[in-house]
Amino acid sequence: MDTRYRLAPQMKEYDKASSVWLPYLMHFNAPNYSSSVFNTDSRGFRVSYKGSERIADFADTEKSPVCLLVGGSTVFGVGATDDGKTIASFLNSTTDYSWINFAGRTFSSTQELLLFLFYYQEIKNIKKIVIIGALNNLILYHLSREYPKELGSFFFWNRYNQKMNVETISTKRKVLKAFLQPILGNSIDYGNIPKKELLKTIIKGGKAASLTSASQEAITPIRNKEDVLYVLKRDILSWKLLTRALGIELYYVLNPLAAWIDKKISSEEKELFAEIDKNLQPHWEALRNSMGREQYRWFCGNMREICSSNTIRFLDMNEAISKIKPDGAWLFVDRAHLTDEGNRIVAEILTKEVIDK
Repeated sequence: MDTRYRLAPQMKEYDKASSVWLPYLMHFNAPNYSSSVFNTDSRGFRVSYKGSERIADFADTEKSPVCLLVGGSTVFGVGATDDGKTIASFLNSTTDYSWINFAGRTFSSTQELLLFLFYYQEIKNIKKIVIIGALNNLILYHLSREYPKELGSFFFWNRYNQKMNVETISTKRKVLKAFLQPILGNSIDYGNIPKKELLKTIIKGGKAASLTSASQEAITPIRNKEDVLYVLKRDILSWKLLTRALGIELYYVLNPLAAWIDKKISSEEKELFAEIDKNLQPHWEALRNSMGREQYRWFCGNMREICSSNTIRFLDMNEAISKIKPDGAWLFVDRAHLTDEGNRIVAEILTKEVIDK
């Protein structure tokens, strides 16, 4: 981490920050977090600024038209040096609206939607919602071997699955699971399978399909990349129905990603990417090895079509950034998260291409 913290010392604060477990959402930003880099309000939303005015706790939202900037860690502002340098704060300085940083780190599209369902009644005068999203769903597709197709996956799924299942298993079955799972995988419901059936499964190498419980049948291996679009189609349709019923303008923006933008990387980006590549964690490996231009063209084309079929305005932020040709500009602190300058450029593009049109 020497290079990371030398070039972007603010990342030390993001790296050590924790989250809290919440009903339905699974996890969210820790509330009332305070630091010189970023701060959250009483609910866990990151503070944004409109000039010297601090926007937090949904306070005074009746005074001016409100916009929500929805998304994951990019919208949250991982990489920004302070609360005034996030996309939401830059939008506050370039538009007449009050922008709320309505983001959860590592959130999927479903968690973003649920977050809105829980809190929209607390916010007055919402005029526009801009979602900068979809990328986390694609990353989860590459990282997840198994999850319920209809529900989708989320970050920390494995931890959740292990913790929730372990309490129903006796000590003896825990020992059996520890020995057998590396060999037989998840084909056995260790908490409910009868002893005779367990013995048969061991003999047959875990291939007896009849032994799979109803709950296990719901969790199927991801075999088709079209599965990543299933949840996005549902969530975007839900956003459409909700916002139109509430009279809110909706826009969908595809996340910017270093590999998807046509620009010469800066010297800082070169150093930072090289350090990440020395000790690849699974999500960084997916970003480096599975997010090439072919994947980008396929995914962006489908996202554009999903939004078009729902008459939702769509913007590919990667294409928009490429058009301004920021060769050599330091826009990324890693392959997915933006610097202050990256956030400023995104806000400038949103103002011109989305908000003012």
